[in-house]
Amino acid sequence: MGSWLPDGLFVAGGLLFLLGMIRVGRLYPGLIRTMRSPGTDRRAASLRRLEVAYTASKEAIVAGLGLTLNLSGLVLSSKTPAWVVWSGIVLTAASVLNVFTLRYVIRRQRDAA
Repeated sequence: MGSWLPDGLFVAGGLLFLLGMIRVGRLYPGLIRTMRSPGTDRRAASLRRLEVAYTASKEAIVAGLGLTLNLSGLVLSSKTPAWVVWSGIVLTAASVLNVFTLRYVIRRQRDAA
């Protein structure tokens, strides 16, 4: 295997993970603003929190894919055991499950309104 592949996976995965985490971090000020606003309808605030969680879960998929690539590069370039890659795969799978669940809950919440 070429020596550029592990390094490329490591760098690309790290950048993708960093991008995902920055985008997740930028969502939380909006969540805190909706939690602290006293004049907001409770149902609207609940729906807004669900939408923020939905968007954060979509960004966590990007972060999970980046972590998987990063750890794949680490496994290929060193003597790290291959099972370590499963942490990125599990994070990605959990985020995908959250996206599907939250999309269903948001749809139900909007239909109830």
